[in-house]
Amino acid sequence: RVSTPTELVDTARLLLHVPLPPGRRIAVVSDSGGQGGVAADSAAGHGLTVPEFSTGLQQRLADLLPAGASTSNPVDLAGSGESDLDTYAQLCEQLLGSGEIDAVVLSGYLGCYGEDTPSIADRELQVIDRLGAIVGERHLPLVVHTMSAGSRAVDRLWEHGVPAFGAIEAATGALAHAAHLRQWPGRELKEADADGTAVAAGYWASRQALAVLGVPVPNGRRVTTRGSLGACSDLTYPVVLKAGWLEHKSEHDGVRLGIGTADELALAYDDMHERLGDGEYVVEEQDVRPHAVEMIVGARRDRDFGPVVIVGAGGTEAELHRDICLELAPVDHTTARSMIDRLRCRPLLEGWRGSPAVDVDALAAIVVAVSETIAARTGVSDIEVNPVRVAPTGAMALDALLIGARGGETPDE
Repeated sequence: RVSTPTELVDTARLLLHVPLPPGRRIAVVSDSGGQGGVAADSAAGHGLTVPEFSTGLQQRLADLLPAGASTSNPVDLAGSGESDLDTYAQLCEQLLGSGEIDAVVLSGYLGCYGEDTPSIADRELQVIDRLGAIVGERHLPLVVHTMSAGSRAVDRLWEHGVPAFGAIEAATGALAHAAHLRQWPGRELKEADADGTAVAAGYWASRQALAVLGVPVPNGRRVTTRGSLGACSDLTYPVVLKAGWLEHKSEHDGVRLGIGTADELALAYDDMHERLGDGEYVVEEQDVRPHAVEMIVGARRDRDFGPVVIVGAGGTEAELHRDICLELAPVDHTTARSMIDRLRCRPLLEGWRGSPAVDVDALAAIVVAVSETIAARTGVSDIEVNPVRVAPTGAMALDALLIGARGGETPDE
């Protein structure tokens, strides 16, 4: 849920001091228009929204600010903070009581006034005390981005449950993580009946295991010699030929697509066998349904977290896109759908540029099945189903790999 240890600490500190925001709408108040723009961009980059205020709220804010000050969101103090420190508290009182936002971010000089001008240090502390009282009444987060590294004022902010960070990215990032936690607070994991059955090696065994789980796979045949190609006579062309024992088939030219006749299949087999040698080959009907999107579903027994499941953008470019969502396994259908909804590639599934929407529920069902398998099958350490081809008429697993646990131990990263 976080990318760095620093993010983890910032988020934990914030969560110790503020209630979870009810949503992602924030108000930005800053000492300057430029600084407010940077804060708004940082918030948007973390998935927060900076909505334009209603006409009535903008008018109430304008009554507190100099003429010409920006009040639409972000709010520009336009020098009023220096002339009257009470402006900070007055603005926050209006914003936190408006019902139009879920949190306020103050960005700029608050926390430094008394540090740089000792004669107003007590006045700054009084304003901060008032901010603390407002936060206590409204029960919404107020987060400060300050230029001070640790003044008395900054310490007082933390004492009042107002987190103060030295970088705007830390302030908006921690607040975004809190909003995410409110939306996805966690769940109780369903107990799985342990099954220590070992998993056989190779793609043919993996696709059979998926079929037992109810995951659709193409019609196919196992082939070990050229003579056994005759068993493929009832398949519908075009077909695909795969070197079933290879984990990364495309990297070794171990996949041949679009084979249109039995003669072409024999030639493709001869070529692949000459290059790769004896082994377990698989011939499958090629999925040629239009408007399909390639996805990946995977799972593993993590050394620290236990069974986890992922879904994301798939195909041969899966590692390039790095667009995945991970959850502890097992997951139910609702959680699987929410994982899919969090992906950047989600619009492709809804129908991109005139294409029809694909069957997201069918993809979610595969996520559920894979998650339940990794949770229950103690003899399985890793599962990768890639690609899962999702079309308007359903989802189908076109390649898969199940890896057995080594000596009953969970694998390292």
